[in-house]
Amino acid sequence: MRRRTGETAAAVALMLALAPLHVAASQQDRNDCAQDRDRNRAISGCTRVIGDSKEPQKNRAIAYYNRGTSHSSNGDHDRAIADFDQAIRLDAKYAAAFLNRGVSWNAKGDVNRAIADYTQAIKFNAKSWLAYKNRASARRRVRDYDGAIADLGAAIKLNAKDAELFYMRGDTWDDKNESDRALPDLDRAIKINPRYAAAYFVRGLVWMKKENPERATADLDKAIEIEPNARSYDARANAWEARKNRDRAIEDLERAIRMEPSAPRYANLGRIWMLKADQSRAGSDIDRAIESLTGAISRDRNSYLGYTYRGLAYGAKGDNDRAIADFNEAIRVDAKQWRAFDNRAYAWNRKGDRDRAIADYTEAIRLNPKHPDAYNDRGNAYAAKRDYDRAIPDYDQAIKNNPKAFIYRNRGLSWAGKKDFDRAIADYTEALRLDPKYAAASNSRGFAWAEKGDFDRAIADYTDAIRADPKYAFAYNNRGYTWRRKGDLDRGIADFDEALKLDPKNLSALINRGDSRAIKGEYDRAIADFDEAVRIEPTNASRYRSRGYGYFYKGDFEKAAADLLRANDMQDYSYAMLWRFLARGRIKQDGAAELSANAVRLKSKDWPFPVVEFYLGRRTLEEMRAAAGSAGEKCEADFYLGQWQLLRGDKAAAKKSLQAAADTCPKTFIEYAAALAELKRF
Repeated sequence: MRRRTGETAAAVALMLALAPLHVAASQQDRNDCAQDRDRNRAISGCTRVIGDSKEPQKNRAIAYYNRGTSHSSNGDHDRAIADFDQAIRLDAKYAAAFLNRGVSWNAKGDVNRAIADYTQAIKFNAKSWLAYKNRASARRRVRDYDGAIADLGAAIKLNAKDAELFYMRGDTWDDKNESDRALPDLDRAIKINPRYAAAYFVRGLVWMKKENPERATADLDKAIEIEPNARSYDARANAWEARKNRDRAIEDLERAIRMEPSAPRYANLGRIWMLKADQSRAGSDIDRAIESLTGAISRDRNSYLGYTYRGLAYGAKGDNDRAIADFNEAIRVDAKQWRAFDNRAYAWNRKGDRDRAIADYTEAIRLNPKHPDAYNDRGNAYAAKRDYDRAIPDYDQAIKNNPKAFIYRNRGLSWAGKKDFDRAIADYTEALRLDPKYAAASNSRGFAWAEKGDFDRAIADYTDAIRADPKYAFAYNNRGYTWRRKGDLDRGIADFDEALKLDPKNLSALINRGDSRAIKGEYDRAIADFDEAVRIEPTNASRYRSRGYGYFYKGDFEKAAADLLRANDMQDYSYAMLWRFLARGRIKQDGAAELSANAVRLKSKDWPFPVVEFYLGRRTLEEMRAAAGSAGEKCEADFYLGQWQLLRGDKAAAKKSLQAAADTCPKTFIEYAAALAELKRF
């Protein structure tokens, strides 16, 4: 009769001698010991055979073996091992006893003892393919993949019709990440047994590693058809995700959850809802992600993935406080995960808390010094604080770790922040060498050339940016601004028009077009642009300032004064205070007391504060002019002197001063546009 036990049902046909003996054990005892239908009856029969001292040693060895297999089948491996020990003591070459004792050691988790017993079984029975198979399985548990493959090869030579042997060897090749060697074995297993669900499953995983999700899906379809289980649905969900079919991935994960709900499955479902949200831009998909991730957390309060992905989902909704709370929990669960600190730093950045962001990036770097993005991101945080001297070394390290075009551009922006435009241009040029179609780098280099006064090179770079990305609204805006600086208002306006077609809420393009129209004397059209800017951002003081300046250009000083009052109520800004004073003066109002009160709130005494003091009689004209340092400040001094002269009715002197401002001020200065407007009114 055949006895079975252990993980691969090690089997040996054994029968006790049937000849009647004179000992206490009966023939029925021997029959009971030999059968495997009733384990308890087998144990009782074998015990009586073992207890009969007159029983032949061979029979007693078989009885110990048979009782051991029954104990093993009952899950009592300690008793099984004790019986196999006795069987081996009575028969030192008892291959089947070594084999089954190995199964019991393996079941107890003592893999090394199991391997030793399987080796002895092979020593005494070199044709035991089952011993090779079991030793291969044990060797896989200790990651001895080469040993396992060798054993499976030996087993296959002895039994080439066993599909499981080919399956196991294919699975082991996969464990070694040798997909090309795994596939032929899995193919053979399926050829022998076309209904082998596990072989289809593993072959599907191999196809995923080979980045062939279409073939992976086909194999996983077959695995699910034969033997539907949660693990196969998980795998097929990943294949659907790789094929960008998030809806079918979600369906499979929901099936897996219905079969076997678990925190990792809910976390993966939430992750895929988030990926779908990236495609759909639907807030409802983010909400579904949060719902699934909350499910993961409710099932496992230490779900690192649940907290991490839910934090990312809250961040996508703009709820940075909840995002940070979840990242705090992720860090509590595993404080050695650099990504948790990196994610929290990103959330602090979104809240504008650069110092906390920098602290988290620093911890992420400590945990993973070779991660280039953390250095780059910390550099960005320093740059946002205008701490370029700390930002640049971080970009240096990021480039050393991983020289990418975007990092060169970021470092270039910091050099530009330090007004070192030559170094900025060098970094932008390297970024473009690495990525010739990097529109943002062309745009940034254009800005640097413009700041150096090389408008033609700036325009060429902006044009390259537009060529690389025809929908790059900012590049159109910047090119338009440069055309304006060159004095070509019509080309500038055409570019602002294009920027606004691409992005109707591009405030910079609106203001620039309005300013350009004002310079052309198209005041109503300019004010229409400023109106739209106010509509888009009604709580931004600068929008009211721009419109106030527009009304001033037009000569509608009452409306100009009203807009500038609104701007001053929202934000302290010296130029707006000056222009409010001038607008009030043009409608015969004395604004000196208001200007004096406003000036008290100004923290900086730099230019144009000397103009404020001149208007209030606290500085002489000569002192005001002497305070103007740069060429731009000197042209402004001419403009504000001309305005002062207009308020005193000295039109001849005012015209001369305003003409000087119009001749010397950059074409992007509000004083230039206003000087032109005043000269037209003479």
